[in-house]
Amino acid sequence: MSADLSVTGGVSRAAIEPRAALVSSAPNVETAASRTTFLSNLLIWLMFFVPVLCLQWYDHAFLGEFGNYPDEPAHYVTGLMIHDYFASLHYFSPIRFAENYYVHYPKVGIGHWPPVFYLMQALWTLLFSTSHASLMVLMAAFSAMLALTLYSMLKDTLGRPISFAAAFVLLAIPAVQAQAGMLMADIPVALFSILAAWSFARFLDTERSAEALRFGAFSTLAIMTKGSALALVLVPVIAIRLSRKWDLWRRPALWASAGIVLAVCGPWYWLTRRMLSGSWEPDRSGWLDVASFYLKHTFRMLGWGLAILALVGLLVVCREFLRASNVSALWASLIALAAGLFILLFTIPTGTDDRYLSPVIPVAVAFAALGASYIASKLPAKWPSAAASVALLVSCFVFTGLRFPRAYSHGYGVVAQMLVSDPVLDHSVILVSSDAIGEGTLISQIAMRDHRPGHIVLRANEVLARSDWNGANYRLFFSASHELERYLESIPVRAVVVSLPPPDAPLQPHQTLLSRTLAANTANWKLQRTYPSWRKGVEYPGSIQVYLLHGHFGGGSAIHIDMQRMLGRVFTLQPAIQPTSSTQ
Repeated sequence: MSADLSVTGGVSRAAIEPRAALVSSAPNVETAASRTTFLSNLLIWLMFFVPVLCLQWYDHAFLGEFGNYPDEPAHYVTGLMIHDYFASLHYFSPIRFAENYYVHYPKVGIGHWPPVFYLMQALWTLLFSTSHASLMVLMAAFSAMLALTLYSMLKDTLGRPISFAAAFVLLAIPAVQAQAGMLMADIPVALFSILAAWSFARFLDTERSAEALRFGAFSTLAIMTKGSALALVLVPVIAIRLSRKWDLWRRPALWASAGIVLAVCGPWYWLTRRMLSGSWEPDRSGWLDVASFYLKHTFRMLGWGLAILALVGLLVVCREFLRASNVSALWASLIALAAGLFILLFTIPTGTDDRYLSPVIPVAVAFAALGASYIASKLPAKWPSAAASVALLVSCFVFTGLRFPRAYSHGYGVVAQMLVSDPVLDHSVILVSSDAIGEGTLISQIAMRDHRPGHIVLRANEVLARSDWNGANYRLFFSASHELERYLESIPVRAVVVSLPPPDAPLQPHQTLLSRTLAANTANWKLQRTYPSWRKGVEYPGSIQVYLLHGHFGGGSAIHIDMQRMLGRVFTLQPAIQPTSSTQ
């Protein structure tokens, strides 16, 4: 054997080494490609993120105080509670921590809603801040992610220009603008739902097990963000029927994805079933009225221009189904998502609210982009189809659906700052009386500024009266002013904040009784100051009234908060003492 040539198994080393070099360089090539894809997606995400921030600023979203919808304060306080639990570094009893937190800031919604949205809030606020502005940036980040997902999902099918235009149109839709300016779970649940539908579309196309498992993972995240995402359970049934890929029912990966959802979501929804039942509205109108409500609001949210384009896109897919007896995977999955959500809303007694349509909006925009592309393809050849489709989509939106909702509610932050900064009121009991938005907003603002847990905030809707989560089955606890006065002095309540609702909203009986009691006992209750409030951009001067107790500081009676209907327990707290719970 010569010195310059060695042979191993009849193959020269010169033939082996170049191949080995190529194999060893393959991971580097894949890593470089992944890095390029990540940077490209990050750049595109920033291109969506910055305009969302600009829209938030233009719409005065940063002036809000979590008071634009009754659920918004509860979302903030619940996320703040989980933030404080993690930051405390004492993880001995999460249930006791939550009960204590609820007694101090009674707007905790964990259990009524699943935990994923609050865990994401807690992670964000641990890294940044618990301020209102910080959480508006978080909502902008979610909105940009939703736009990026829509763009990435459509670009291989419709092309980059129309997909990019569709993503920007999605962000500019007034309903999406409004949701981006509030701390609500609607955009995150839409994001996870679209990711789940897209994953299932890839599973239909490739039949890869990884895509089915991704569908299960994103479905779990969506369902554990908001219960309306249970519509994703119907996606495989409808999408497989439309694509006619019956063999997929025999794939173990599909059933494994169902197992992921059942294993994670099943125990949570079973344990919280009692809390969820309080939010149902079984006495609402029939399903035809509900269907009419959601179809009309879908049309209104899109505007007639986008709605017509979406119908054109849907007709294109229907024609495909009639000709070939199946539908391409992407459109089958998107139809399945929208159809599943409508079926859920028509059959489950959750009440009517256009926010439940949040996952349908990106689906409708996707079909509008398909409709614009189809119409552009029928134009004369001298018209560039990409430019024509973009122009058609944007013009239909601008002339029929572009509006800027600038009507935020605020005014409670100043009141909260006064209460928590007054040393006389340090760790005292504060009674808040208003409608759901007023009480919740002030509680969230006190919690944001307080040295938690500090003040004990009582909701008049809980300690003076009782009703279900949705306001049904109302019952008044006190029948006369002298009974209510004895209760307030027995604790004692040191400050009462009365926030009058807008003039067109009637006062509840307990609100009328409290106002009458304060007016009849001016020796003990002094009107300290009045503040203006803004509801949907309208100013109501002097609508927030702050009363302080003077000359009587006895009592020290226990505070009882009846949570029988939600948890089967009564929370009991001695002022300045940790809460206990008792089962009755």
